[in-house]
Amino acid sequence: MNAVVDAAADWQRDLTRVPMHLTRISVEQETRIGDELAQQYASAQPAQSAEMAATIGMDRYVNEVGGRVAAHARRKLAFRFHLIPDVNLINAFALPAGMCSLARGFLIR
Repeated sequence: MNAVVDAAADWQRDLTRVPMHLTRISVEQETRIGDELAQQYASAQPAQSAEMAATIGMDRYVNEVGGRVAAHARRKLAFRFHLIPDVNLINAFALPAGMCSLARGFLIR
């Protein structure tokens, strides 16, 4: 019975991925979109110079751990990791083409 359930789950997962395969964009297009979104996000963030000094070590940590995780990713993109210095923001998100952001509040809570 488990084999039937596993096969049905695999079939359903593959079926939901069909639209993605039909509308796939190139890596170059995805990178351009991700870079544009990252630039828009960065320009919307207020400067927080006092908090920036405290985030240097955390930024290195985020990049080190992110690099280890990215090494095992199926897609071989140029993953980039960014630490948002806001201690009140508890969030993490990814943009197209491997831009990953983590808020400082997410890491210290």
